[in-house]
Amino acid sequence: MDFLTLCQETARDSGIVAGLPSLTTVAGATGRIAQLVGWVRDAWIDIQNEREDWLWMQRRFTASLTASSSTYSAASLGLSRVGRWDTGRPSFRPMWIYDPATGQSDENDIPFIPYDSWMKTYERGAHDESRPTCWSISPQNELLFGPVPDKAYTIRGGYTLAAQELTADSDEPEMPSQYHRVIIAEAIALVSRSDEVIETLTTYKGQYDRLRSALVNSQTNTPGPLP
Repeated sequence: MDFLTLCQETARDSGIVAGLPSLTTVAGATGRIAQLVGWVRDAWIDIQNEREDWLWMQRRFTASLTASSSTYSAASLGLSRVGRWDTGRPSFRPMWIYDPATGQSDENDIPFIPYDSWMKTYERGAHDESRPTCWSISPQNELLFGPVPDKAYTIRGGYTLAAQELTADSDEPEMPSQYHRVIIAEAIALVSRSDEVIETLTTYKGQYDRLRSALVNSQTNTPGPLP
């Protein structure tokens, strides 16, 4: 469903907007319809921000480091909408590096270290440039490599997209389409809490819980009910 359809379905199911046929565009919405559009937009953002492991928001990238440069913004790597860099887990290191002169047969993974450890090890004093053996993240969400690379190594890593914002009628949520109704259920929950319409919230709670459980089971690596 696109943004306009989500708003129309939310208006219909919640019963909060009289004269539903008048909701033909989200552009220039005013009054009660503007509130409805805002609730649907906020519902989608809330769902995306609720977990860090939504599968539809995961991305991999390949980029080149620059000799003598240890710090890289998302933009300098040709990336946009980077919300969170993937720092891995005990069984998986997501950052890989190789010398392009040798090729991917040279590729190995390198561990993430905390920012304070990177600062104490690589920011203080003088160090020889060499093949990076670890990486970190600055408070400005930049990638940091240590030691400082001595050539243009190729890196491959992962990140989570920053939340998508719906603005135009035709904008579609990036999650699988079969779960779009969870956005409607979340929007109705926001409507109900704002308007203190407990009956509406109670009616949708069962549907909301079933939809959310299905979404979590399908779109995370840790199936099960939300905490």
